[in-house]
Amino acid sequence: MIKIFMSVGSISHRKGYEYLINAFSNVSKDFPEMILIIVGDKHYNEEEYYDKIINLISELNIKDKVIITGNRNDINQILNLCSIFIMSSVAEGFGLALAEAMATEKVSIASDISPFKELITDNLDGYLFRSEDIHSLQRTIIKVLVSNEEELKRIGILARKKIITNFNSDKMIFEYERLYSS
Repeated sequence: MIKIFMSVGSISHRKGYEYLINAFSNVSKDFPEMILIIVGDKHYNEEEYYDKIINLISELNIKDKVIITGNRNDINQILNLCSIFIMSSVAEGFGLALAEAMATEKVSIASDISPFKELITDNLDGYLFRSEDIHSLQRTIIKVLVSNEEELKRIGILARKKIITNFNSDKMIFEYERLYSS
């Protein structure tokens, strides 16, 4: 069965795509039915990083397994195709793409940076790996690939529940009012 992994974000060093691509390449040797879709385009003033990522995909001989779509307006439709959502960011403000994936009950894997730790409780409603650690990401991907479907479905349901409960507009307005009324 083909497993489609997806990541969303501009091709920027902040997104840590070199870690994702290396880990994906290593895991796909044992799980050849994997495909990675990256929805995003060159980030302003980071053309060299974009070229580095394209060259890395070529060097690892995974051009047939990695698709970089450029910027898209139909991310929800693409998200519906994916099995697993991954954010390998080394720096992030909030993690809106991760929250959106979790809200659609996608099993999500993310680096253990602070904004993602606010969204995911490891092994409960998603999975965290050590930021900038290819081996940690590989182990996490494999853990998800060998998990049973019932467990993954449960994690997706808990992820959606967490996002709806903790990040709805009423709660956010309340928190902003509380913050600024102090």
